[in-house]
Amino acid sequence: MSRIGGDEFVIVIGSIQATDIATTVAGKLIEAVSAPILHEEHILHVGASIGISLFPDDAQDSNQLRILADQAMYKIKKSGKNGFGFAESN
Repeated sequence: MSRIGGDEFVIVIGSIQATDIATTVAGKLIEAVSAPILHEEHILHVGASIGISLFPDDAQDSNQLRILADQAMYKIKKSGKNGFGFAESN
């Protein structure tokens, strides 16, 4: 995992052979991030918007994969947040 800036992070997972594996991983990440956090008598709630792009289906290089995942993430943010979506096919 690497922080890009602000509240954006990149997670690279090797050898994902099918979208259902990426779906499972994204769902587990959202579940973990969304768990309530108790801090000084306050319950905090955090959400996540995840964009997913897959090599080699979506792009051949890491920069393009990041751009496509970023576009998918912003689409999720606009639709209500706390979810995930895949890069749109070209």
